[in-house]
Amino acid sequence: MNALTKKKQRIVNSINGFLGRTSVLILLVLAIATVFLIYKKSLPKRYDLHRGEIADVDIVAQRSVVDKQATLKRAQRAKNRVGDVMKRSEKLSNDYFEKLYAYMNGLSKLRLQYSKDERFEKEAEADEDINVDPSSIRDLKKLDEGVLSAEDRRDFVSKILKYSEDDYAFSISEEAAEAIAGLPNSVFHVFCDRVLLSAQMILREPLDSKNLKAQIDAEQAHLNDVMNAYKTEFLYSIEILRAFLGSNMEFDEEATRLAREAAVAEVQANPVMIQRGSKIVLSGDVIDADRYELLLRLDLINRGEIDYDFLAGELGLVILILFCAVVYTKNCERSLYESRKSCVAVALSAFIVILATYYLLDAYSMILLIPFFTVSISSFYEFRSGFVFSALLSALLSLMRIGDMGYFVCLLMTSFVCASVVASSRYSANYLKIILSTLLASASCTLFVELILKSTANNLLRSCAEAGFTSSFAAIAAVGFLPVQETLESKVSPVKLTALAHPSNPLLRRLFLEAPGTNQHSMMVANLAEAGAEAVGADALLCRVASYYHDVGKLYNPSMFTENQEGINPHDKLSPRESYEAIIKHVEEGINIARRYRLPEAIQDIIREHHGTTILYYFYAKACKEAEARGEKPPSQEEFRYPYRIPQTKESGIIMLADTVEAAVKSMRIDHLDKMRELSRNLLRQKNEQEQLIESKLSYAEVETILEAFARVYQGQFHERVKYPDQNKNI
Repeated sequence: MNALTKKKQRIVNSINGFLGRTSVLILLVLAIATVFLIYKKSLPKRYDLHRGEIADVDIVAQRSVVDKQATLKRAQRAKNRVGDVMKRSEKLSNDYFEKLYAYMNGLSKLRLQYSKDERFEKEAEADEDINVDPSSIRDLKKLDEGVLSAEDRRDFVSKILKYSEDDYAFSISEEAAEAIAGLPNSVFHVFCDRVLLSAQMILREPLDSKNLKAQIDAEQAHLNDVMNAYKTEFLYSIEILRAFLGSNMEFDEEATRLAREAAVAEVQANPVMIQRGSKIVLSGDVIDADRYELLLRLDLINRGEIDYDFLAGELGLVILILFCAVVYTKNCERSLYESRKSCVAVALSAFIVILATYYLLDAYSMILLIPFFTVSISSFYEFRSGFVFSALLSALLSLMRIGDMGYFVCLLMTSFVCASVVASSRYSANYLKIILSTLLASASCTLFVELILKSTANNLLRSCAEAGFTSSFAAIAAVGFLPVQETLESKVSPVKLTALAHPSNPLLRRLFLEAPGTNQHSMMVANLAEAGAEAVGADALLCRVASYYHDVGKLYNPSMFTENQEGINPHDKLSPRESYEAIIKHVEEGINIARRYRLPEAIQDIIREHHGTTILYYFYAKACKEAEARGEKPPSQEEFRYPYRIPQTKESGIIMLADTVEAAVKSMRIDHLDKMRELSRNLLRQKNEQEQLIESKLSYAEVETILEAFARVYQGQFHERVKYPDQNKNI
């Protein structure tokens, strides 16, 4: 078993080494392959047809396109439905008013024959405003002054009838004439003013026959409401208005032209579409000029040449999408940006989806394999990154179906739901929830899209079934692909880390039972490392879990380490060199145990690196003292140095610091925060002198932040509790 494990490890190391060395080349090859696949798939199937030939197969539109002929016919119908546009004519309005003014002026002159009032002797301009206070109408009272005698009234009535008929062809009713003639002089003047004012107000509006009637009716209702005295007489003004006013609308040629152009433009903005999947040519149809032009527009005629415009457009969009992915990674996922292996793993996962979609899209028109990528990415990164990368991949996949916005929406919504559920299940392996939510999201979104497209019942059910089946299958495949993703990225998923952190884990139980002191030490290191990682934005969960396992190598001989000793120290009987060999062996044994229990590579690296290449100063000093007693030269420091690797990641560097500080604080029995801070800085200085953190990617500022995080953890530990009184003393 051990030989087999080593062989697997060599294979994994070979793969990781290959990815690291050739990552740029691999990414370039994947990008070129992506452009090629998208271009090939987005090109429609072309036919060798010419005008006048007979089609031997049905030809289906590969994308939605405007039906020019039907759109032109619809636009013409819309144009014909637009009637003449009319506008208010100032000239007509003035003509009506001037005619009415002349008529009322003539009535006033007739009235002057029976009165000395010269109110209307001066003519007014036709467009002059005539202002009459409405209260002068409402407050009119019956007057006795200025009333014509019975004889004058009869004469005036006959003159009104004759004047109206002869001069204006207006057959005013005798009742109206008698009512006007019966008005006192002052009221007659108000009556004339009111007629002109009403006409002026009415003519200000655009009037067709319907509007004119409504305006005059409104004036009649107004007079009926406000008049007290002389209501009957003033209501006869309505008869005059109806006789002299007419429609003031005239044909507006420019507005009519614009209205018809707008109707045509509206149709062109919403043209008749030949939907994707529609049969545009049936087997046996003759390819006439219109059909051939449509086939050319759909790029369905084989002309034996590369469509460079199409290729340039596809290439530009792919480059733009990849550029967005790079910019986001650089700014928001720095750890991914700095890891070539991780970049290759993410790109490879995306390319698997693109390749599978390329081969299966013809068989399943609503194929949604995006969950494979979303689950893979969201399991290792935050929800935001999982969704952003999935959205960009959705944009790439939708290029295979140019113009099909519904397909892009389904990809986007499915990836969003999938990323959300994976994010909520990061610390629990609820794979069934992920699969079911993906199925429901894809099927329901497809249902709504098909309803918008008014698909037939068969097409709707088929599309929903395809979306649900392919998306759930992709999610299942992604779950099975997670171990491969972990190997490629050298990362551990939160689900796996959470499982490794459970106390029931066999290796943790062994540590608890066989090396309880080491177990306590590991728990404290975990608290420190987690706090430090959270403070600098490192992987806090990995730090905690790796801290649990960083000293599992001590299981081979727990009594060799002070935290597990109970009075007897076996090092008292060993030479410094033998003690050194026994101590450093726990790193090698830890790696062996980690492999045997199949711990992730990231944890194995931390086990290998948590002591780096530091010197065991205690046994080195002891060896120097013994050499001096024997009169020999002191040994070299290199003879007492850990022969392993210095930390290569932030997490490994944080655990090295946490392990060193915790061991020193416990061995020196420090219980004061200031002393702890002083000790931690001395230890840090030693690490820096031995160049243990130079490859850990930790900055000086981050190390200071980590030490402060350690201090906050110890602040709670050093806090003294209230001492309770001894109750036995009172008994």
